[in-house]
Amino acid sequence: MKNLLFIIVAFFSHGSYSEELRLGDFTLSMSKDQILDKKGEPIERIEQADLITDIFKYIDIDFYFSGESLIGAYSEKEGVCANNNICVGVRMGSASEVWGKAYPKIMQGKEYLEFYKPGEFSCWYRIGGKDKIKSIEIACQP
Repeated sequence: MKNLLFIIVAFFSHGSYSEELRLGDFTLSMSKDQILDKKGEPIERIEQADLITDIFKYIDIDFYFSGESLIGAYSEKEGVCANNNICVGVRMGSASEVWGKAYPKIMQGKEYLEFYKPGEFSCWYRIGGKDKIKSIEIACQP
């Protein structure tokens, strides 16, 4: 019976992850005010007239906003983790083991792997690196 339970849990957990994408203690459902309440003032604020209207840069993580909505977060800081303990600094293969199918993407000459939320392609994790994860990004199209 234990073996059957393990097989069922392993089957349903492979390639799946929490519905809400997370990087560190932050989710894409958070507002600017919630980020500021948790992190304080950023080291640098960048304002733009584009889809991304504001960027808040901290030592360990950058946040991207469209108006008041958080639409992305990015980190290269070792130890910063996404869902399921996929962290900057761990081996690249660990993400595929947990999140399932990876979609290769090349942006600005760099290679990344993207992992989409099950059943939708409007939110994703993007990881960069060769043997070890060098960066993690979470994003949703508004």
